[in-house]
Amino acid sequence: MIIEAVRTAISNLNEEEREIIERIYFNDESIRSVADNKKISHTTLIKRKNKILEKLKEVLKDFR
Repeated sequence: MIIEAVRTAISNLNEEEREIIERIYFNDESIRSVADNKKISHTTLIKRKNKILEKLKEVLKDFR
């Protein structure tokens, strides 16, 4: 059930957010690699990733 909720939460992210999460966590790419590909600094990508994770955490808070 939690896996389904996580899948749904990820699918509700916008395209850029979903791409970041999928590449880092499911495709096992490094943050630097993803940042270089998106032509942004790794610090910026880390901030975006953290914001996305907070968003997912909020959506999934009832599954604790």
